[in-house]
Amino acid sequence: MDFLKKVWQLTTLQISPEALPYTGRHLVLGIALNLLLSYLVAISLPVTELKSWLSPMLAIEMKSVNLFFLAFFLYLILKLTHKTNRFFKLFLAIIMGTLMIESINFMLSLIPSIIKTDFFTMLFTLIIYITIAWMFVFIGHVFRFGLEVSRFKAIGIGIGYILISGIVSMMIFGNPFEEIV
Repeated sequence: MDFLKKVWQLTTLQISPEALPYTGRHLVLGIALNLLLSYLVAISLPVTELKSWLSPMLAIEMKSVNLFFLAFFLYLILKLTHKTNRFFKLFLAIIMGTLMIESINFMLSLIPSIIKTDFFTMLFTLIIYITIAWMFVFIGHVFRFGLEVSRFKAIGIGIGYILISGIVSMMIFGNPFEEIV
């Protein structure tokens, strides 16, 4: 429980990634929970054309590729800055923190299907956009302390990672919105 408390503190920018305890069990747990959340998101999608494109197995494959790309990107950046000894702790920090934010996002995305009013749909859409911005700031926070760079440079690296990750994912799996339009 102390570990999850530390993850929450990291995700809310109260502590730096160095304060997060690291063990191999935590890393395996983080990867497994990320894959499980991807599966849950895929099976909970409303019946739309996007759901027919995103099967639960494809969601797990996409998350696996994203985790692999994160590991590759993070190792490359750390290698360039001669800080590879921080790899496992930063990888754990990013996967657990993004898991926490994605879990909140997932729970919020279920609310408009329960409360079916335009106001709540708009409100929760706005909150989801805020959590996406939170994701950028969080990843920048981890890069800031892990790479020992300025806040703006770290957020830029984080945005670069997210954009490149999206492009790599679309190159491998295609763009689901092309089929919908």
